[in-house]
Amino acid sequence: MRMGLRGALTAMLGLALLPGIAAPAATAAPGDRYPYDQRDDKNFVSNTSVLERFSPDGGDNRSYKVNTPRAQASARFTAGPIAVDAVKEAAWDEADAYPIGNKFNPAMTAAAPGATAEGTLRLLWDGPMLYGLVEVTGDTSASDAGTPNWNTASYAPNMDGLFVNMDVFNDKWGLETDTQGVFFLGANPNAASAASFNNAGIPSLGSFFNPNNQDYSPRLAAFKASGYDAATNSPGVNYTYEFALQMEGWGDDWDRPLVNGTQVGLEVAIYDQNHSFTYWSKTDYNAGREGNSNLPNSERVRNRDWGEVTLAGWDGLTPFAYSGWRADEDIRFWNSKSNPGGSGNGTAGTGDGDGSLVWTAASKDRMVSAKAAYLAVKDNPDATRVEKEAAVLAVCQAFAGLRWADTKYPDPHDLPVVNTLPSVWEFFDKSKGTNGMVTSEAEWAERKQEILDLAQFYEYGYKPQLGVDYTVSVVANDYGGTGNATVTAKVTPTNVNFAGGVEQTVPISITMPAAGVPSGQAAPISFGGSWTGNGIANIAFPVANWARDGMRTDAAAWGTPNRAGTFYALFPYSRNSTVDVSMEMANAASVSIYLDILEHAAAANPALAAKIDPSRAVTKGFSINGKLAFLAGVFDERVKAVVAGGAGATGPANWRYNAQGQAYNFKDTPFSGGNPGAEQIVAHGTEGPGNSYRHNRTRETELFRHFLPYGHMYKHEDGSYGYGSFGRLPFDQTSLVATLAPDRAIIIDTNLNDYNDGAATDNMSLSVAKSVWNALGVSGDDYVKFNTGNYVASGDPHGAASPVVEGKYLHDWFYGTRTLTEDEADRLNTDPYALRVSNGQTQSPYDYYWGGYNTITGGQDGISGTDGWYYYEFPGNPVFDILPPVRSDGSGVFKQGSTVPVKFRLTDRTGAAIAGVKAVLTIAEIKNGKAGEEQAAVSTSGAVSGNAFRYDGHEGLYIFNLSTKPLHEGTYRLTIQYVTDPNSKAVRKESVIVRLR
Repeated sequence: MRMGLRGALTAMLGLALLPGIAAPAATAAPGDRYPYDQRDDKNFVSNTSVLERFSPDGGDNRSYKVNTPRAQASARFTAGPIAVDAVKEAAWDEADAYPIGNKFNPAMTAAAPGATAEGTLRLLWDGPMLYGLVEVTGDTSASDAGTPNWNTASYAPNMDGLFVNMDVFNDKWGLETDTQGVFFLGANPNAASAASFNNAGIPSLGSFFNPNNQDYSPRLAAFKASGYDAATNSPGVNYTYEFALQMEGWGDDWDRPLVNGTQVGLEVAIYDQNHSFTYWSKTDYNAGREGNSNLPNSERVRNRDWGEVTLAGWDGLTPFAYSGWRADEDIRFWNSKSNPGGSGNGTAGTGDGDGSLVWTAASKDRMVSAKAAYLAVKDNPDATRVEKEAAVLAVCQAFAGLRWADTKYPDPHDLPVVNTLPSVWEFFDKSKGTNGMVTSEAEWAERKQEILDLAQFYEYGYKPQLGVDYTVSVVANDYGGTGNATVTAKVTPTNVNFAGGVEQTVPISITMPAAGVPSGQAAPISFGGSWTGNGIANIAFPVANWARDGMRTDAAAWGTPNRAGTFYALFPYSRNSTVDVSMEMANAASVSIYLDILEHAAAANPALAAKIDPSRAVTKGFSINGKLAFLAGVFDERVKAVVAGGAGATGPANWRYNAQGQAYNFKDTPFSGGNPGAEQIVAHGTEGPGNSYRHNRTRETELFRHFLPYGHMYKHEDGSYGYGSFGRLPFDQTSLVATLAPDRAIIIDTNLNDYNDGAATDNMSLSVAKSVWNALGVSGDDYVKFNTGNYVASGDPHGAASPVVEGKYLHDWFYGTRTLTEDEADRLNTDPYALRVSNGQTQSPYDYYWGGYNTITGGQDGISGTDGWYYYEFPGNPVFDILPPVRSDGSGVFKQGSTVPVKFRLTDRTGAAIAGVKAVLTIAEIKNGKAGEEQAAVSTSGAVSGNAFRYDGHEGLYIFNLSTKPLHEGTYRLTIQYVTDPNSKAVRKESVIVRLR
């Protein structure tokens, strides 16, 4: 029998839930330090093994892990030159022959043990280069004419040939990356090029071997096919394929060690046209699945089961073959479109990146000089190897030493690494606060501004400010008090921080509430919501033609020269500049500009002011619009609540934490929906920084990309769940969520298993940030909500939960009503990923995989420790003690009709009593585990006013003589609310249970 909401949550949390009481995560043994030894925690980070939303034994969305072994091979060191000519010369006899014999049908839908084509793989290396020789036998017919045309993502060729997959650093990421690619070497001996596919509309989707790829890298140094039954083939061999691959690092990973033990990821597959695929490493035909196909894919190159090649045989003394490739690649990148100021892919020989304006003058001059010096000796026959190697080293060091031109904050390369979530309580500028720490609400207000400034500098770009960057003037404002309203204004750029902005006319259409506005009140305004029936006016969001998303081509993303849209007409974009506002911040600015206009309009039109209140807004969006809603709310205090659905990366999801490979069992929880597969869910991970920037370049700034190591964007950070040096980011998205505290709210709105778009990771961010509200003296449960849809068993889980409960919550939030039912309120308070759904339903995912809130926030004392910033308390926070006869453990029992003296004491950290605090008492009856409506308590004393406590200076305590005559026998929750600082927004709450008999 399925349990009801409260019963299920109680079972999963292991405690009795009461409204307003936060549920802690499951704990391990007290004092245990988290060892990071759980599968898929940060010592086992791997996204490659997960097949997303596909299970061979069922048609649901549970996903599953590919656990097939990776083939192992050694590459033998050679000191002699290797001619890549599809001829097996004597040097290859020193290399071990590895069988290529895992056979599948030509559709890659089943094993084909009867297929005849097979072969061997041999590997050599000479320092910078990895050489491969594949000999094919058992191919019974020739198909070696023509040119392969790889024109779709998944591909079955029109001729025989060899697929080669390379994972340069053996990172094993299961996504398209800048160091993981595939090419097809056709059997035609006269082929001038290898084949691969790249998505013209989304240049990041494809193999880095493709010259049109956003992150093209010419690592394929040479290749050759022999043709069918060539005379040069070994006896019995039908085809010989030979290739050479550059293994060196470049950019920020220029000093990659190439020594015995270094590994490269590699997979080769023999294709016998219309007959079979035969792989070296792959044993599961599903393992390379992308979309609905298991065929080789050059758009999203899935490394779930590639083999591993280990370099071996070098004596440590023999010189490597000379290579200038690292310098060539640095220079190619410098000259290419990837460097602001460059053009093309850097191979055309026309133009260069020397005109780039985004680097400091000193670091740019160093790069330009090193480049010139290297080119002077590169092809000089009189230059010695020592001189050439010195020139290569100078280019490598100059490129790695490039630093961002805007020096307001340090360059990403110069920031310290913090692999857990950076403390929201510690100032970046250590001269601020109290010894660099936040110790009061006033200091928190200063720290919030610092966090927001860091986020604008490093991630989103700076939002234009009214009076500094633009002015507004209302030109049409004739609303008469009935129907919907339209306001039109002119927005005029000042061109102080931007150049070339042009005045724009901005019309605003407002849909007035249909119901729910209490008499005499003006309605708050939602951007993108649907709550006109809940007393909230609405404006469409995002604003049409303001700043478009999905600008993935070079021209659209980087401008021609400006980006399209109203925002960029006002505040022009220029790529070769450090003045860079992302499209996300551009759309966030639209909310602020609209509110600016509406404040002017309401001030001038009493009829409009009677209907709407522009000082109270809420933003809502889903998917990309969820990111925009989040950002708009974070960066404008007038937005009192944010509803972010399916937002993920650049929204609330942290860059440092990913949920790939985590397993959950949501059976018997309210979130399963009774759907098949909920008992065996595998998360395939949230979009990470490399994917986000490469896939949607306009969502972050150019500087944000500078955190990603050039030449190795997906480099794993030791001790981290993430990659790409984002451990250096001096904040994370939890920090941005926290800036809503103490008086603004946020709701996550997404389906349980929408993992690519923030399920689990958005939630974790909110659950951690909730501690900030609590530390500031307000209940985080009142402000942080989870509108989670049930597990979606089939179809795309990228969807939102019902907005009905959001409308009720917001009506209660803005108007002080109580329209949410207790079950609805309980579900909104419940983070499903804080439930015990991992490790045999004994721990929450936060505990089992990430070490709990304490470890996530930098604590060293394990899951049950309290030394992480999650548990931070202000040094000046009062110490609250409830005093007898009421007991803090809820064991107090009193006679109905009697007077119950409710007493508490407030002291500072030295034990001195705190007087002069305003405190009130409310009471709510508890039935069936649910608290009813809060009522003002009644006193038997004439010495107090209403339900206020009085202070007894002699005893140093606060007292309220509670009359129980109006009450009947039962269980009650007493809530003491008090304000210690009259200038603070924080109202502190303490609750205790009493029973009347």
